[in-house]
Amino acid sequence: MNVLSNLASFDPGGMSFKIADIYLKDKEIIPAPPKEENESQAPAGINEVKIDHDVLTSYCGQYELQPGVLVTVSIENDNLFVSAPELPKTPMITVTETEFDVKAISARVTFILDSGKVSKMKVNMNGGEVLAMKIPDFDPTKIDLSEFTGDFYSGELSTTYTMVIESGKLIARHFRTGDVMLNMTKPDQFSGNKWYFGRVVFTRDSADGKINGCKVSGGRVRNLRFEKAD
Repeated sequence: MNVLSNLASFDPGGMSFKIADIYLKDKEIIPAPPKEENESQAPAGINEVKIDHDVLTSYCGQYELQPGVLVTVSIENDNLFVSAPELPKTPMITVTETEFDVKAISARVTFILDSGKVSKMKVNMNGGEVLAMKIPDFDPTKIDLSEFTGDFYSGELSTTYTMVIESGKLIARHFRTGDVMLNMTKPDQFSGNKWYFGRVVFTRDSADGKINGCKVSGGRVRNLRFEKAD
């Protein structure tokens, strides 16, 4: 089934799944989603390999699976959990000191160290392999969001997004497609809550260090340039 649209915010991929759900809702070929109750409790006996608490803690943090898509690894009672936009908080089953299984999605996660520190994780799923880089820790509360505000124009799209701050959050506002909520993932980089605005990387002038534009990625679009208006 092909779903096409010339409206950027339409999300044809998501719409195709919604249509499929309507036609297949009474069919048994669609497995029921995993129950989220007691999701913070790891099933008894799954972590037979004991790992030092400090090692487990070093795995915690955010990893960028693809532009704008973040995976979060957290710890509770010396058990690791993983969550992502389409994956609720799910236990990770210890296989070795660096390898973990995520049975809910039939994935094997391997943490990779560089110079003694965790730099990325490898995800094997559905016969494929993806490397997700770990995002360095930083304090977003110390970032002045006002320097990211203003009008940003794309010559390729002939349109302008206005960056504003509301309730302490940066928002990309457009008169036709509405608001995109932006969350800072690293200095000068944000993830958006719309598929067509998945990642926003702000650029700076080499002379004075001020924001001079941004590059937007989402869907099949990569690094679409927007210039900041004077």
